Amino acid sequence: MSKAWLARVFKLERFTDSSGFERANTKLVKHQTFYTKAEALVYKFTMEAQPDVKVVIKPNE
Repeated sequence: MSKAWLARVFKLERFTDSSGFERANTKLVKHQTFYTKAEALVYKFTMEAQPDVKVVIKPNE
């Protein structure tokens, strides 16, 4: 039996600080569990096609 994989979707909120540097905060939007790494990677590439979205995949332990 294979491990389950957890995909966490983050939205990047970009802003400029008082010194003029661009910063980004991450906000967890949702998470989803997959049973194969291939399914999780397809989901990651699909979601990251949107601007300001980052997906992190790791084994669900």
